[in-house]
Amino acid sequence: MNQTISKRQAVANHTARKLHELEAGIRAETSSSKATLARLRRAVNQSPGSIPDVWGITLGDLPQQLVGVTDTPSWGETAVHNALALFAIQQQGRGEFMHQKGQGLGTGVRRYIILKDAANGFNEESPILRRFNALSTSDSVDELLWHLRSLITQLRGEKIPLDFVELASQIYDFHVPEARDRVRLNWGRQLYTAPSKSTNTQS
Repeated sequence: MNQTISKRQAVANHTARKLHELEAGIRAETSSSKATLARLRRAVNQSPGSIPDVWGITLGDLPQQLVGVTDTPSWGETAVHNALALFAIQQQGRGEFMHQKGQGLGTGVRRYIILKDAANGFNEESPILRRFNALSTSDSVDELLWHLRSLITQLRGEKIPLDFVELASQIYDFHVPEARDRVRLNWGRQLYTAPSKSTNTQS
């Protein structure tokens, strides 16, 4: 891998590659892909490296620049591990591939609100919006991840895909307090921007 790219970009590239590896098995509904996703779901909110069953998935082939050098997981290890585990939560029980480029977390929440109340459109009193606001104001990565699992479980119920490559980058960014407002701004723009035609026509 080109060592001149940023660690953030390395997180995105590696997550995209891992999702691509998972995609064929998911679409074919193979037993091995189902077993892999089940192992990843068990690793949600667990520390990277603490679940041996997923070492090969979350740590295997990790770019050297993301490999931690201390007794605690690196930011890159944390971002990749959790993005893949959260993807497995979103993918549970679905034959269609639930990673979709460009479908950010804010966009997903907006779609959820509109689907739940089609007659009124975007309802700012929606309970999921309060949950999303709590997630957005998290003061730590651990708090963010705790909220993410609950939120993504709700979105799964409405078959709403997400961009898990973008989410991996945002988990990485959230380690830096000064970068959190940038992530929040991105979510806010997605949430309050009217869906495009492509957003409305995709399941």
